[in-house]
Amino acid sequence: MALASLAQMNKGKNEILENDFFEVIIGLLDDKSEKVQLNIIELIGSIAEHPKGRKMAEKCLEKLEELKKTTFLEHYINETVDVITWKP
Repeated sequence: MALASLAQMNKGKNEILENDFFEVIIGLLDDKSEKVQLNIIELIGSIAEHPKGRKMAEKCLEKLEELKKTTFLEHYINETVDVITWKP
């Protein structure tokens, strides 16, 4: 869960967003390891708590829906999708 903890604080979210790491993070959704996928799904959820991160995370909604069909991670994906699609 080390990856997911990177964005628990606003400073971490800002560093990820300001340094264009989000594309790399999204790419890790294709990793073969479900542990890595879980960490990335939770990391995306944390980043999506930030308004700019939420907007960026919208581009991975389709990939998250695909993952629900092939992994046991449906619960975690649903939580992350809820954060991404939340409207103030």
